[in-house]
Amino acid sequence: MLVSREYKAADAVDIFVKGEAEERLNKILDLIKNKRSLFIIDGVIIREKNNYYESAKIKEEGDLNSLPLPNFDGFELNDYAEKTMPIATSRGCPRQCSFCNNSTNINKYRFRNATSVFKEMLISIDKYKSTRFVFCDSMLNGNLVQLEKLCDLIIKHKIRIVWGGYVAILKNMPYALYVKMKKAGCEYVVYGVESFSDKILRAMKKNVTVVDTLKILKFTTKAGINANIHIIVGFPGEEEKDFQQTLKLIKQHRKNYRKIINVDICRILPGSDLYNNPDQYGIVFQSKGIKIKWKTTDGKNTNKIRNIRMKKLVYLIVNEGMVLPRRIGRREG
Repeated sequence: MLVSREYKAADAVDIFVKGEAEERLNKILDLIKNKRSLFIIDGVIIREKNNYYESAKIKEEGDLNSLPLPNFDGFELNDYAEKTMPIATSRGCPRQCSFCNNSTNINKYRFRNATSVFKEMLISIDKYKSTRFVFCDSMLNGNLVQLEKLCDLIIKHKIRIVWGGYVAILKNMPYALYVKMKKAGCEYVVYGVESFSDKILRAMKKNVTVVDTLKILKFTTKAGINANIHIIVGFPGEEEKDFQQTLKLIKQHRKNYRKIINVDICRILPGSDLYNNPDQYGIVFQSKGIKIKWKTTDGKNTNKIRNIRMKKLVYLIVNEGMVLPRRIGRREG
């Protein structure tokens, strides 16, 4: 079956797998090796010439606890300067931020139980001699019950490890849980703060306020965990006063975070609410494809304006002696 043109933006990719790929990857490799058709496997999208074709549909939502655990036997782990093992407790994201296409690409947020995650940690410690972990979740604290259970298991068994990952600003996440995370080895977290303007946070559908953000950053730092943040410049509807407020609070609350680890110009991703409903955000597309160019109908948000604001933010970071971001969004235009 011929599928939509959305895959043409990724024309360097020959095969997509929909849903869980762990159990199907070996089958795909075997079929390629034996020069057989991949269409006998459900849920694969294959490029032939300039088109993509899909085999039979497959139910995407499965039980993550039943999937095989990762195996790194083929990697030369000792060649890495720092042996940090990736680990994932979930797939998808319970949030639906308007600039993100995660909830579109992955229909349902699912998570593993703490026992399964802890078992994977023990294997990495015993088999690969690693005590450092990076969680690859979009939102590590999407299930507070399982997160706390994982911390309890680490503390109970006196496993000395170091870990961190991406977390969301949650109004209902208590300070006591941050303290427990620290005791269980959490070294850092990364927050998608994005803006210090309530108006922009509402437009982004973040479901938090600036007050919530500042409280959680304070909780994190007080618990002894390094808080790192992301900032997005030029979201639709952002006016100069909103941007200036973000700059002001970044500087004013410097003591409550360690790094601005990423700054980026707002980009419109296919599948995001910004992309699907541009009229609601006053967006006019100037070009589409791999790189989408856009402006707002009122003319107050253009490539030029976003680039100027990005330069101002980077100047503040450098001039105030803050840590230079690991990743700075590329200039538009």
